Amino acid sequence: MCQMTAFVAVDESDGQEWALVPDEAATASRQAGTTLLAPATRAAPALAQPHHSAAHRLYKQAIVGPVTNSVSWRCEGIRYRKNEVFLDIIERLSYFLASDGSLLSSQVQGALRVKSLLSGMPEIKLGLNDKLPLEMGVDLKGRRTSDIKFHQCVRLARLPDDKALSFIPPDGDFELMSYHVPVTCSRLPIRVKTVVTLSTESAQAEYVVYVKALFKPVHTAQSVHIRVPLPKDASGVTMRASHGSSCLPDDAEENIVVWQMDRLPGLRQCELTITFDEPPRRFSPQLCGDLPVVGICFKLPGMAASGLQAHFMKIIEKSGYEVSRHIHYLTEGSDCRHRL
Repeated sequence: MCQMTAFVAVDESDGQEWALVPDEAATASRQAGTTLLAPATRAAPALAQPHHSAAHRLYKQAIVGPVTNSVSWRCEGIRYRKNEVFLDIIERLSYFLASDGSLLSSQVQGALRVKSLLSGMPEIKLGLNDKLPLEMGVDLKGRRTSDIKFHQCVRLARLPDDKALSFIPPDGDFELMSYHVPVTCSRLPIRVKTVVTLSTESAQAEYVVYVKALFKPVHTAQSVHIRVPLPKDASGVTMRASHGSSCLPDDAEENIVVWQMDRLPGLRQCELTITFDEPPRRFSPQLCGDLPVVGICFKLPGMAASGLQAHFMKIIEKSGYEVSRHIHYLTEGSDCRHRL
């Protein structure tokens, strides 16, 4: 079905055209009294458009039936010298923590991306742990527990029995599954805590920002970028970081301190001390409003914030060739906020 000559059937009552499979074109033309044209010069209309002519009924028999009963997303005869399959579990994490550490909101946007370099017509069975409900459901309050979308190649009817994703993959890169799920406070990989000290005798104030990696030492966060807001009229700012570097960006629209760490090992705690001069009146909660929120972004290879893991990946193909399997994880903290 990958290479074929395109034909159309023309309804003489209104001139409407539909594409026909070559093997069925002659039969459809004789039965419906249509005119056969080749090659087709116009794209066929969407299947969802209602039309009840004889030509349209023949078109549905000739095209829709065979396609829905076959693997339309993969061609026959694919061959590779080295058979490999790559699975990337990529999650984008965002959350908002209150000043007391309670979780105000959280979300993981995840995707399972596959690169299939496999010969023949292989079937893949991918076993996942129970951290992500594969069947979308609701809790006792009627709220959705997950929002999951699958590629058309996934055999959804087998999910309840196999407890695994079963599919014949398209060739090359494709998104097998995407999902949106909440995360609990215990699964947040990095915590930020800020201690604010205000002097009652002078105009000097001090922020001490603590950052702790809550993941295991076998992992290391990369490109950790923290933004600490200061009062608008703060002056005489000094900074001291136990790890990484900090600065006051010249081109920033706000008065902020940027703290950067190329690497943050698991279970490591670091601190940044900021002192500055500012009239005490500026620290009134009514004047600060929503300004004092520390933002952090990072990349964490090797783990998924949701806890999702691939337990196994089986490749079944009649020739029984050897397959190299590669599974990678990545969490990206994109909009993580901690209130001062």
